[in-house]
Amino acid sequence: MSTLVNYKGLQVVDPDPSGPGGLAIQNDLKNLVDWQPRSEWAKTADPGASDDQTQNYHPGSQWLRTNVTPPKLFVCKSSATGAAVWQQIPLGLVQDPAPKLSAALDVNGQVINGASSNVVLQGGGVTRVTVKSSTSEVFLGPTATMANRGLPLVLESAAPGYAMYETGGPSNEKAWDFFADNGTLLFRCVNDTITSPTKTWLQLDRDGVDPSLLSINVTTQITGLTKLVGPLFHQQTYCNNLIGTDDGSIVTFDMALSDMHYMTLAGNRTLAVSNAHPGQRFNLTLKQDSTGSRTVAWWSGIAWPGGTTPTLTTTGGKSDIFEFLCTSTGVYIGRVWGQNY
Repeated sequence: MSTLVNYKGLQVVDPDPSGPGGLAIQNDLKNLVDWQPRSEWAKTADPGASDDQTQNYHPGSQWLRTNVTPPKLFVCKSSATGAAVWQQIPLGLVQDPAPKLSAALDVNGQVINGASSNVVLQGGGVTRVTVKSSTSEVFLGPTATMANRGLPLVLESAAPGYAMYETGGPSNEKAWDFFADNGTLLFRCVNDTITSPTKTWLQLDRDGVDPSLLSINVTTQITGLTKLVGPLFHQQTYCNNLIGTDDGSIVTFDMALSDMHYMTLAGNRTLAVSNAHPGQRFNLTLKQDSTGSRTVAWWSGIAWPGGTTPTLTTTGGKSDIFEFLCTSTGVYIGRVWGQNY
């Protein structure tokens, strides 16, 4: 006895009809559902793994989601129970504002992925790579461990080393390079053979304190005019530009700015120094204003010859010069260099 059975959502006779007319109708029905299995044309969600053959979805079924712009069209690739696979079919090209790679990118055999990779950009002539940014920073190299430093250009890697090649030399020859090594920044000039010993011409060493100070080691000759702008800290008198200090009831001479200071006394003043380093020598020139007879109270810690504090020239418009040596923090040896100039 024949019964009705489900065939991809259609009811067909089982077993197949024996008459030619009935069998033709049965085959046409089966072909119809084979050619166009169950589809959806107004869904509000994407299809999932449970939209499978138990729901009469089969390979070739289509699913149109219409509540988004643009609409999304899916085609069933596999209808296995509980593991249906649906593939989205693009209905138009939409620019992704934040594109991402879900797998490796192969550029002429050079693979870019999450692991360490070498990427080669090669042109037939001059090859230029321009990195533009709307902000003031362009980072080349890993940056996860480096905070935003506000620099126009940052070159960062686990072992920094960068080179600039002279146009007058063959490839990879006549190079200027710089690299960092355990707190030391080295600038080098590499000769024509590049594989022979190099000459280190400038070395900066960080001492590790906060803020870090740099010691400079120059191993070749410096010629021409050399100008240093700003304070230079040293155990000897290197900041020897003459600094005029503003007058006030308390006058502080900053030894980080210079070793040589002068001022005109417009009244009786209390004197102080700041940023003096042990071993530093410095001079003070004190000039009386037109009134004269101005006096000063020296800062503590000064040892004068014979234990006697000197007396300033009282004549208006005259200057006295004093010299000091900082022997340790807050301790000084002082003497009169000259008076009544």
